[in-house]
Amino acid sequence: MSFPWFVVQTRAGQERAVSRAIEQIETVDVFFPTIRRTIHTGRRVEAVIRPLFPLYLFAAFDVRANSWGQILRTVGVHTILGINRRPGFPVTFLGEKPIANGRYSETPPIPVPDYVITALQSAAELGGGHIPIMEKFDEPLRRLAPDERVRVIEGPFDGFSGLVDRDQKTRVWVLLDILGKERRTLVPREALAPELSAAQ
Repeated sequence: MSFPWFVVQTRAGQERAVSRAIEQIETVDVFFPTIRRTIHTGRRVEAVIRPLFPLYLFAAFDVRANSWGQILRTVGVHTILGINRRPGFPVTFLGEKPIANGRYSETPPIPVPDYVITALQSAAELGGGHIPIMEKFDEPLRRLAPDERVRVIEGPFDGFSGLVDRDQKTRVWVLLDILGKERRTLVPREALAPELSAAQ
């Protein structure tokens, strides 16, 4: 039986360690999408492996079991997106009515649409284990201003729109409306286009 996928948020720089730790939980599957980038340090050129989504990875598990409590207690885990706070222990579910007290989360995690994971896994398989990305562009996207509306034109968030939070050199922090909530997401620059108004 396959379980839905959820987004696990990690502490900065701990994505790989968290991925390995969660893999040890029997009832949980982990998917940690990565990219291979070429960096230039002086005269040296080397390939480095980086997270596709810094601070995030995906885990599939039965939300009614206590496996997500084990995930929350894993060193380096900040939270699982969707729970209303990080208590360290999950709520217990009986049917659809949760039993909650002061120590427990009152809402379960929010699952990721299957097509997002399928697209990422397919891309990773085609890319030899890493999500292929473009390294160079003929017409790089101009620098984006905070609060500028943009649209994602490729990748797992293709079709989503949002507001620019902060523009970095190769990636842009965007506030995307995902699953009914605004999520601060780091998106590759080449995957963004300015959102055109109806008048345009």
